[in-house]
Amino acid sequence: MDRNVHFGVVVLLAAGLALVSCAAGDDTSPADAPKTGEAITTPTRAAKADEPPQTGNAGDPAKALPHIAVDRKKGTVTVDGIVCLNEGMLELFACANEIRMHEAIVHLSARPRDINVALILLGRAPGHPAVWTKDGKFLPPYGPVFRVFIEYTKDGKPQRVEAHEWLTDTSTEKQAKPLKWAFCGGVTRKGHFIPDYEGTVVCLSNFEAPVLDVPFESTNKNADLLYTARTKAIPEPGTPVKLVIQATQETVKGRKLQWAVAIQKDGSMTLEGEPSSLEDLDTKLKNRDEYLLKVQVFADPAAPAGRMLDVMNVITKYALQVELYKKAQAEPQPKPDTPETAPQKTPPGDDPKPSGP
Repeated sequence: MDRNVHFGVVVLLAAGLALVSCAAGDDTSPADAPKTGEAITTPTRAAKADEPPQTGNAGDPAKALPHIAVDRKKGTVTVDGIVCLNEGMLELFACANEIRMHEAIVHLSARPRDINVALILLGRAPGHPAVWTKDGKFLPPYGPVFRVFIEYTKDGKPQRVEAHEWLTDTSTEKQAKPLKWAFCGGVTRKGHFIPDYEGTVVCLSNFEAPVLDVPFESTNKNADLLYTARTKAIPEPGTPVKLVIQATQETVKGRKLQWAVAIQKDGSMTLEGEPSSLEDLDTKLKNRDEYLLKVQVFADPAAPAGRMLDVMNVITKYALQVELYKKAQAEPQPKPDTPETAPQKTPPGDDPKPSGP
């Protein structure tokens, strides 16, 4: 079979939808990383020695998503945190797991993976992070749009501000204009949720694996960063805050970087959720967008082997990457492809991005 074909198992997390690709024979994970298949029960990197692990517990949402409150009616996810910085250049608005605290205003107490799950629980399917193509083109992040607010107490009185009120636009040296973020959904690689290792929750510069990112090109090159902390508006470091992530009805649309094909046990198939056939798949691949990189095939374990091979042959004819997954009891919405397989460049700048697990 083509070397680009990978096998994995799609599983449905009890707390929300998440894909975990189990790569055969992969033993390259760091020693302190969550092991493949154990992502729900692994403590965060920032966990203290005297604190119990943060574990998934579908029967108790408070324990399943520590430091997070999900309000589906209001469309909000509220996360506990503290102010960790109130001056200097910024690449993020909010980080987590004690990572990138030198370039973010707020440090969140919750694990990035749990924040991602909480946003999915609002009924918002994640989009995709920014991509830098082989030919040097920038494809901006896309996905459902969220606004970000901060709640805290000052002189005994409750305060609520929107994120941009704590930012200075470096091009004008004035308070930044209101911002919106695209829900990218992070990246899962070899069973590991990459924002857990990079701390990339609410980003102001484009990262490989953000949970939320600004839906436009924003470099991490120090001389060209777009935002600094608006010191006079921000409480002292250590001040407890609540970060409120508010859903909107907007969606930032982007280039489709991957397609999903599902094969049922009777051999019938769908393409991107619509009934399809081998001929239909071939025609649509022939007329595909130039940026389509990969096709994921979700096959029922009882699906005819011949049909799976036929589908694979159609896809590989166009020199596209293909991943074959066995469908679990429930079929989650396919996650967009990751920077691990997407041809892209690291954003230019002085701060190289961690390669992750």
